[in-house]
Amino acid sequence: MNKRNTESRGLRNRNPLNLPRDGRLLRGLAAQQDDPDHYRFKSMAWGYRAAFVTLRRWHAAHGGLTVTSLTGLLKGNISDMEADIYIRKICCLTGLPRDGDLDVTDPDTMLSLAAAISRIENGVPARTAEIADGWALYMG
Repeated sequence: MNKRNTESRGLRNRNPLNLPRDGRLLRGLAAQQDDPDHYRFKSMAWGYRAAFVTLRRWHAAHGGLTVTSLTGLLKGNISDMEADIYIRKICCLTGLPRDGDLDVTDPDTMLSLAAAISRIENGVPARTAEIADGWALYMG
């Protein structure tokens, strides 16, 4: 079987959080955007950078960011049961509280959060070096 066909959409697009295309011009986008629904990035590091930018913007726009509020940002219209499962998985993987305000400037919090979401979205553990490279691009 072709490896490309077995990878998750997030890994194929180098978009580890599966950020949907919403018209924003993000840095690090691949020249060819062949997925009609999700962004494609030049590398996983650029995908993580876009994730950190998105999380910071959500925090600013909504006066805070919690694990619970992530389901509205990342998953859109899902059932309450699906949202609860997603929230519990993030909390289990990170140790973060479901309704505590997350510090979007703290690298430990953000790298842990990105790793957990990527794991859920893609079905495989995230590569720590790629997340750290994304954080470095973000802090740039």
